Amino acid sequence: MKTLANINDNINIKFNKTMTTISENAESQQVAGNRAEEMMASAIAHEAKMAEIKAAEEQEEKMNLRIIKIKPAGNAKMFRTLAKAIAAGATTLIVTTRVDVAGCGYVWFGIRKGYTELDGKLLLNAQIWNYLLAFLMGKELPEVTEFEPDREICCQSEWLAEVAAEMEKLTAITSEEYNESEEGIGYLAKKYHFPNGKKLLSLVFCGLLLFGCSDKYDDSALRNDLNDLENRVTKLEELCKQMNTNISSLQKIVEALQDNLSISKVEQISDGYIIHFSDGSTATIKNGKNSEDAPIIGVKKDTDGIYYWTLDGEWLTDEKGNKVKAQGTDGKDGVDGEDGNDGVDGEDGVDGTNGKDGKDGITPQLKIENGRWMLSMDNGKTWTDIGQATGADGKDGEDGEDGTDGEDGVDGKDGTNGIFKSVREDDDNVYFTLEDDSVITIPKSDNSKFAIAFDTTDIAILNGGESKTISYTITDATENTVVKAIAQDGWKVKVNATSTDKGTITITAPNPIVESEILVFANDGSYRTVMVSLNCMQGQINIADNSIDATPAGGTQEIKLTTNLDYTVEIPDNAKSWLSLAPETRAMREDTIVFEVTANEGIQRYATVALKDEQGNILQTIIFRQLGMCTEIHVETKGELENELADYDYANIESLKITGVLNDVDFLFIYRMMPNLKNLDIAEVNITALPTQAFYNSKNVEHLILPNTLITIGEEMFYQSDLRSVVIPTNVTTVGYSAFKRCSSLTTVTFEKESQLKTIGGDYYYGAFSDCTALTSIEIPASVETIGNTAFSDCSSLATVTFEKGSRLKTIGNNAYYRCTSLTSIEIPASVETIEKKAFMHCSSLATVTFEKGSQLKTIAGDSYDGAFSDCTALTSIEIPASVETIEATAFKRCSKLATVTFEKGSQLKTIGGGYSSSSHFGTYSDYYGAFSDCSSLTSIEIPASVETIEATAFSDCSKLATVTFEKGSQLKIIGGGYSSSYYYGAFLGCSSLTSIEIPASVETIEATAFKRCSKLTTVTFEKGSQLKIIGGGFDTNVGYRYIYGAFSELKNLMTVDMSACTQVEIIEECAFYNDPELRLFKVSTETPPTCENNAFVGINPYSVLKVPSGCANAYKAATGWKNFASITGLDE
Repeated sequence: MKTLANINDNINIKFNKTMTTISENAESQQVAGNRAEEMMASAIAHEAKMAEIKAAEEQEEKMNLRIIKIKPAGNAKMFRTLAKAIAAGATTLIVTTRVDVAGCGYVWFGIRKGYTELDGKLLLNAQIWNYLLAFLMGKELPEVTEFEPDREICCQSEWLAEVAAEMEKLTAITSEEYNESEEGIGYLAKKYHFPNGKKLLSLVFCGLLLFGCSDKYDDSALRNDLNDLENRVTKLEELCKQMNTNISSLQKIVEALQDNLSISKVEQISDGYIIHFSDGSTATIKNGKNSEDAPIIGVKKDTDGIYYWTLDGEWLTDEKGNKVKAQGTDGKDGVDGEDGNDGVDGEDGVDGTNGKDGKDGITPQLKIENGRWMLSMDNGKTWTDIGQATGADGKDGEDGEDGTDGEDGVDGKDGTNGIFKSVREDDDNVYFTLEDDSVITIPKSDNSKFAIAFDTTDIAILNGGESKTISYTITDATENTVVKAIAQDGWKVKVNATSTDKGTITITAPNPIVESEILVFANDGSYRTVMVSLNCMQGQINIADNSIDATPAGGTQEIKLTTNLDYTVEIPDNAKSWLSLAPETRAMREDTIVFEVTANEGIQRYATVALKDEQGNILQTIIFRQLGMCTEIHVETKGELENELADYDYANIESLKITGVLNDVDFLFIYRMMPNLKNLDIAEVNITALPTQAFYNSKNVEHLILPNTLITIGEEMFYQSDLRSVVIPTNVTTVGYSAFKRCSSLTTVTFEKESQLKTIGGDYYYGAFSDCTALTSIEIPASVETIGNTAFSDCSSLATVTFEKGSRLKTIGNNAYYRCTSLTSIEIPASVETIEKKAFMHCSSLATVTFEKGSQLKTIAGDSYDGAFSDCTALTSIEIPASVETIEATAFKRCSKLATVTFEKGSQLKTIGGGYSSSSHFGTYSDYYGAFSDCSSLTSIEIPASVETIEATAFSDCSKLATVTFEKGSQLKIIGGGYSSSYYYGAFLGCSSLTSIEIPASVETIEATAFKRCSKLTTVTFEKGSQLKIIGGGFDTNVGYRYIYGAFSELKNLMTVDMSACTQVEIIEECAFYNDPELRLFKVSTETPPTCENNAFVGINPYSVLKVPSGCANAYKAATGWKNFASITGLDE
């Protein structure tokens, strides 16, 4: 049995033999002798230097200088650290990526020598990187006297990609693993090994020894010996590192057996294997080469069931002769205390103390020193010589003729790694065969099942601000599974887990849209983490030709398109009888859509097919026009239609196409004499205007194609007719009021391409398309500038209104879409400047209102009764464009689900409207009309800095409004209010959830009842530099009852009013703070006591304190109206 104390082979190393050979040559040649002495001296000096460096390293380890932290800005300190690393012989670079909770990327690096790391968080720059590369590649280090600035934090993730790319050009990845930061975010760690740094330094040293020899002396053989020696030493050093790696891995395998771990994956790498265990840890096994000299380290299970280390097949023992364990053993639990005696139960005895944990298994370490294998069993504190490290020399070649040396003998074989002979696996186990042919078997586990999958990983969104929701499913999820996502570049992401293994992710695009990626991480609650990257991009859908002319005979029609969006094809209901998708066409993500078109025996017909996204928004449209097979008549002379049809059974004609010219007589003939005419095509009739009321109350024509030359569609032209579809020609500029009013069967209105329509008319109750109750959708041509009053009012089935790209629309008139109860969403074109009152009033399904980017909207209108969006009870949020200057009274009144109101950055809003009235022709009554009054779901609002006036009742009875803030730099002058008899009209009247408010410095007047009935308001403060002059109030007595109109009156929870920033207050009107029973502290900085009218502070807390400017207390005590305060003292007291 071998022990550490007696293992010692006395074999000379190759280097000593080489140096002896040099000395012998030196005796025969004086020049060579002198050179050998120089080399020997240099070698001794080098050995002394190495001993000095080793001592320094040992001293550094004793001082626990294992980690040197580098601050981000400390470039100079970083260079000093690199210098230490070089001196220590570091050869491994570790590069990891870290992403913090704010989405900022960092690059970490570590330079490793053995188990000692010099590392820190760095913001890299090119100068540092070039210095680091020079060191790693063994090149001359550049001189550094000035330091470049660090990279910005946001660039670090890009640097990581550059670092990884450069590394993989230079050397292979030693290992790659997934870790998790303190914030719970996964990141990748890659390690690269650079032996060249140390190796090249050694070669340079040898080269210096030889430089300068005489030209007469041929030292090529000596050079070859030195090179061979250097190569062999380098290989042995690599072998030693492999063996140490494999020894650690062997111990990990033994511990895995003890802990009942399984193997989840065996990953083959270029020089061995990485073994992945079920607890997330890994072990690396390096391939070795054959040798007879390397020690064979192994493990073997003894009869006690414990694994012990072996050396060359025999037990490895310590200095006491005990076998050395390759695994630790837990200590046993202590013995439980005895129970108390029976009878009255005694207390249980105290549990015994747990036994001490067993000592951890020892990991042997190998190194090569002076050509000898050295073994340590105490983590490198002491070392034992266990044999020669270099292969034996080959025999010298026989002497040849004088002057020519014989060839060197063959070198001995390289050493093996002395640990593992092979690694193999089957479906159930992994088998590790050691050098002594013993086999360790560990079962496999299928942890690869843990994964997260999505509907798609390509996220394409058409417009900025729009969202897309995708579903995910997790395989092998646990109750502790967590899914997190990180977005960047302005994209937003929200994870919604619906169960342990399912959920959705909602992604919102920035405006403008930029390409980016979203990282989604799933963790099972322990060690398994997977990551998926979602690619985010601008959505596109391009159709080669979106205006299709189909033949009368019908057939298939292919539509070519390119897209990265998911879409569905929606064919209008009234076209499904003749237009359909071909059976082989899938509706989702096809670049060719095939339609089936049936034969058309009537006049030409039209259909607008929509391509929609998952939310039902229209992405593109395709207009189909199919020519018809019908009776065709040419009329050469006006008034001759009856004669041209004389030979036909015109009373029973169903489809008719007329060319030529017509007049009012001809249209009267069609109206009265052709009762069965359903389809009429007069596209090629030369006429600019139809006769007055030509189709008024018509009950025959259902499908009509109007003349191409038509310019105007006059008032009441088709009023209350049975028309079902109409095509409006390109040249029409005006559709008059009531033109299609009460056409209750009209389902399709198509505007020809490049329409020149300017006005869709209407007036009072006479809108061009009002009461068209079957109309479901319409696209307004880009040329339209005005949509008149009531134009589409009471179109109860109108669900979709879109505007052609490049819209020039300026005005959406009064009642334009009034009571369109099926309308769910609308995007207002950027060109619109005014949305008139009642424009969308009572659109009870309207949930989404957006404004095209670059909006020029100035006014959202309203009056004392009706606002542009009032009573839109499905509307939940809105962003007001920056261009809006006025939101008039009742604009959003009674939008009961409106929870969020935001203002685009750079808002130019001046007025938030409101008002009230108290009488009419029918007697005394009260009404109020604030812009946002009765928005009972509104919880918070930030008033833009540009706002100058908040009018009376603007936010009255917003019962959930808990937070009101003002943008920095507010220009607000007036917070409005008013009263009439028993009615109150404050700007924030009845905001019963509001608890505190800070009034901007710019405010000069707070009018009567402004904050009345804010029952939870406890604190009112005023911004520094306040210009406040008036706090309003008043009272009235009616039939013995007093009505109080104070701005802050009868607030039962108001405790503090801090006006210490108010130096210009002139008047506090009657009852301003009347009957505020909890008002205990009031501060004011106006030196001259403001005029305080009757009852301003009557009913405040009897222990209230008034704080006034230093030296002004007596003046306030003497002034009228301030005596309700129990104490009046200086602000500095």
